[in-house]
Amino acid sequence: MKINMKTILAKHKFPLIASFLANIAYVSLEILNAFVFQRLVDYVSTFNLTGALMSIGILLIILAFTAVFMYLMGYFFNRYLYSTMLAIKNRLFTNFINSNYATFHKRNEGEYLNTLTTLTDNLRMEYITPIYRGITSLTLTFFSLVAIFFFNPIMGFLSVFILLIQTGVPVLRRNITSRVSENYANETEMFSSKSIDLLGGFELIISQNIRRQVFNIFSGYNKKLEQSRLKLHNTNYLSNALIFFVQVALILTPWILGVILIINGVITFGVLLAIDRLNASLTAPFAAAVADFNRAIAGREFAKKIESDLEVITDKENFNLSSPFENIVLENVNYSYDEKKVLTDVNFIFESGKKYAVMGKSGSGKSTLGKILSGILTDYTGKMYINNIFVNSNETNLFKVIGYVPQETYLFNDSLKNNITLYRDFSEEKLSYILDKLDLENIVNSSEEYKEGQQWSGGQKQRVGIARVLIRDTPVIILDEATSSLDAEMYRQIETFILNLENVTVISITHRLEDGIKNFYDNIFWL
Repeated sequence: MKINMKTILAKHKFPLIASFLANIAYVSLEILNAFVFQRLVDYVSTFNLTGALMSIGILLIILAFTAVFMYLMGYFFNRYLYSTMLAIKNRLFTNFINSNYATFHKRNEGEYLNTLTTLTDNLRMEYITPIYRGITSLTLTFFSLVAIFFFNPIMGFLSVFILLIQTGVPVLRRNITSRVSENYANETEMFSSKSIDLLGGFELIISQNIRRQVFNIFSGYNKKLEQSRLKLHNTNYLSNALIFFVQVALILTPWILGVILIINGVITFGVLLAIDRLNASLTAPFAAAVADFNRAIAGREFAKKIESDLEVITDKENFNLSSPFENIVLENVNYSYDEKKVLTDVNFIFESGKKYAVMGKSGSGKSTLGKILSGILTDYTGKMYINNIFVNSNETNLFKVIGYVPQETYLFNDSLKNNITLYRDFSEEKLSYILDKLDLENIVNSSEEYKEGQQWSGGQKQRVGIARVLIRDTPVIILDEATSSLDAEMYRQIETFILNLENVTVISITHRLEDGIKNFYDNIFWL
């Protein structure tokens, strides 16, 4: 199910409506200001001191209220931006982590980060904000034009003529601006993605001494980005310069016509000054509105890029056992990476409480099998049953039944305790028991938090990964080379502990089986 960008932008409409209402009040006060200013000039022209002083007092009151409503406009619009951007980022992140394994890995981390930061910031600054500013500017333009017609219809038609001429330049350049902006958006995404990709290979860079080669790659992407940015800015500046030229060229026209009307007794000097003030609230805001809408048209490219990631991906339902775990059955399971077949017609049965080793050459599909059993990989063919119930991995989460430990354990930048409990609540007794069995108690009870880049050994990380699964008491545990980085003594200690767990099915994907450990397994499957 796709979510239209307009739907999300309209969801938090109440602060936006409040901001527009404040804008109408602000505009009304600006128009009232012009009428009172006209009276002030006419009073001064006739040397009416009382009327002039009264007009000045009213103008000061109008000024105070204008400032209040100007603040309210910004306040409510910022509240709208806060709610909307919060919702968009939350939806994006939820969709990312609800993606299936294959879909998620079609993009790298840099692309996801770029969407959550650069693209959303550009959406706010280059699309949402210009549309809002354009609408508020047009409101001021419209009311100012109505007021000018009220003062003098001839001057009103002249103002319309000026606006039409002003509109021509940005309209003619709209396609150029949109094309240049689209190129800039693409280059921004590529730069962000490539920078993270290159920096992620830091160890490879220094070990292979390819600093110069990597810098040349980075420099090329950086140059393309800055060139596209330069072209976008130059395009915008040229459009704005042309608009400014037309605006200045036409600024004398109302004065020429106004002087003729004054000489002929059609309007007073106060009316001419009031119309001049209204023209200032007409031409400049209109030019700003056209520029903002032109910018929003270009910024629509950012909205399109984000919109493609706003598909509603619902979280999977948990697979709950209605009776004690009995078995997992795989029937004719096949899996391919692109066009390379990894698993072919796999038929295995894993029974309750038994211990299994899955072995095979590198590339034989051992890890792939583990990911299928745990529900991580869902795009396989064939069937899987748990307790004779068909499992649809695309719709079902096997978290409560199967605990999966990968070879590479990922740690969050957080305390080791939180990295083991993964922010769930467990009793201190249970946690302490697991930590003691895995020789992690001293590490976890320290106040030190894990930080990315710390020199934690592979064995320490693997023990944390094993602890995450053991603490959940799942009836099935899958170990995917989960003890490969442990020293021999720790390997035997942890393997013996896990393989002696009662009523727990253990599926160990491994490349080594020591004689002392091999006897614990009920069956060994080869791929």
